[in-house]
Amino acid sequence: MLSRAWHRHRTLQLYLLLDIIQLFKSILSAKMSNTRIAFKVHGTVQGVGFRDFTQKCAKLDEVKGWVEGEAQGSDERVKKFLQRIDKGPSMAHVVKLEKRDLDVRDDEEGFAVMRTAESMFKSGN
Repeated sequence: MLSRAWHRHRTLQLYLLLDIIQLFKSILSAKMSNTRIAFKVHGTVQGVGFRDFTQKCAKLDEVKGWVEGEAQGSDERVKKFLQRIDKGPSMAHVVKLEKRDLDVRDDEEGFAVMRTAESMFKSGN
């Protein structure tokens, strides 16, 4: 039969191992570079569910930001997100997808549908 001291020792080892794993996860996520982009989609995108499609893609790719404007996440996730919206939903016809880099923000949570008269995207900036 094993002693209580041995069980305590093993439990402490497991907690230490979990702490080390968490530390490595933090280091890896800090090393993943984030990017933020402004984007604008041209083509048949009105009345085809494009805003909702974009929001679903953002949730799927774990990208933050808002429709008709901006997306932020790891380089890889933003790239995948842009690939999805470049195809659009089945009834859409995307002719052109513009994007430009922005400064990363720390205050954004989730991905929102914002119906604005004009996107914050400005070509050539």
